[in-house]
Amino acid sequence: MTGDQVFGSDSPDSQTTIFKACAPFIKAKIPYAMVFGNHDDEGSMDRETLMQIVKFLPYSVSRSGPQDVSGVGNFYLTVAAAKNSASIAANLFFLDSHKYSLMPKVPGYDFLKDDQLQYVMHVHEDLTRSKQENDIQPLQMAFFHIPLPEYKNFDDPETGKKRTMVGMYKEGITAPQYNSGMYHVLKDIGVDVVSVGHDHCNDYCLKEDMWLCYGGAVGEGGYAGYGGTTRRLRIYELDFNDQSITTWKRLETTPDRVFGEQLLVSKGELT
Repeated sequence: MTGDQVFGSDSPDSQTTIFKACAPFIKAKIPYAMVFGNHDDEGSMDRETLMQIVKFLPYSVSRSGPQDVSGVGNFYLTVAAAKNSASIAANLFFLDSHKYSLMPKVPGYDFLKDDQLQYVMHVHEDLTRSKQENDIQPLQMAFFHIPLPEYKNFDDPETGKKRTMVGMYKEGITAPQYNSGMYHVLKDIGVDVVSVGHDHCNDYCLKEDMWLCYGGAVGEGGYAGYGGTTRRLRIYELDFNDQSITTWKRLETTPDRVFGEQLLVSKGELT
């Protein structure tokens, strides 16, 4: 879950809202991870208190993250290649993209901080050192709420051609005005796919040096359904045998129908 699980003042009892958001995962016995958006801590609880609740709920794999790194909810998960296997098939990075800019000369939404960039690089270095000699290159994804400025780069600056984009671009991209460089860090460590929320009526995937995707908005709170936009969910399937990542979407009104299916990664390479 990539943020805005709690929609601010519309959720005066944030704890109850969190319980409701996590209930379907708990009922289905599905492990889940959560990061926060710009609205989660605008209700009755701050980020630290919310995460203390979330990380101890059944099937939650969410973490508060290091105290010396900006934000709450900077953590990573590894996925084993098989049950009881020491071989890692996927690395998943989760980050707190914060809320609103605290820089008077740079209004709008906040940006990922330098210590978060350092955190991602250090985690990757540790994971690389622990990699076994015969291990495959793991698939890598990153999840946070506010999109990177690169989500706006529909044109290739070198060729002037349109980049590959699949899905709906319906809402203004409210990325930070200041670019702190997280895109280049994720590129350097080999992240294949980034998935964000925030702009609730966008659901596209844009191909640059990695796939930049929106996960869709599913919650009954917030503004996901405005302008006639049906709430939607993006699913990612990771196949470790083929080293592939496939994605598709489902609508609230037709949950059994798959649409927008894409092969994002095949044999460890972007398609």
